[in-house]
Amino acid sequence: MNGATPNRDEKRYWLDGDVPWLNSSHANRDSVTDADQWVTQDALNEVHLPLLTYGTVLVAITGQGKTRGRATLLEMTATINQHLAGVIPDPERWDARFLTLMLRAAYDELRLISDAGGSTRGALTLASLGGVLVARPPLDEQRAIADHLDRETAKIDTLIAKAERFIELAQERRAALITAAVTGQLEIPAEEPAA
Repeated sequence: MNGATPNRDEKRYWLDGDVPWLNSSHANRDSVTDADQWVTQDALNEVHLPLLTYGTVLVAITGQGKTRGRATLLEMTATINQHLAGVIPDPERWDARFLTLMLRAAYDELRLISDAGGSTRGALTLASLGGVLVARPPLDEQRAIADHLDRETAKIDTLIAKAERFIELAQERRAALITAAVTGQLEIPAEEPAA
C-alpha cells in the first residue's frame, strides 16, 4: 500500500498535526524512528492515509538519484505519501528486519524493474514490487541472520564514528596549526639552504 499528500492549502490537514507523515527521503535511512512533518487526524481520515506501525518495510517507489528502490524499516507509527510503499510482513512468516535486508539486497533489481517501463522517470508499481522474489528461510534462521547483521553492523558503525571523530580532530588541529602559524603564535624554523 502507499499513501498520499494531503492538500497543503487545507490548513486543517497540517496545522497542529500529530501523526508523523513520511516522504521518500526517509527510505535513505537505516530505519525510521522520527519524522519532520505531521498531519492531523482529519487528513488521516479524509485523505485515506494508511496508518503503518512498527515492523512495516518502507520502499521508495519513485525518486531521483539513489532513492527509488531503497528500503528501510519503520520503527514507529506513521503514515506515508504516494512515493513510498508500505510492505507489512506477516510476523508468522517474516522477520521485518530480515525482509528489509532482503529488499535492500534487491536494490539493483528494483531499479531495473522501475526503469523497464520506458519512461524517463522510472517508478515502481505496487504490483511490480509485489512480484519481486526474495528468499524466505525459516523464521528462526531469519532472526539469527538479522541478529548477526545487527551485531556486525553495530561494530562497523562504531568504527565509522571513531574514524569520523578522528578526522574532525585532525581538521581542528590543522586549522589551529594554520592559525597559529599565520598569526605569529608559532615559531617557524628557517629552512637551511640545500648544499
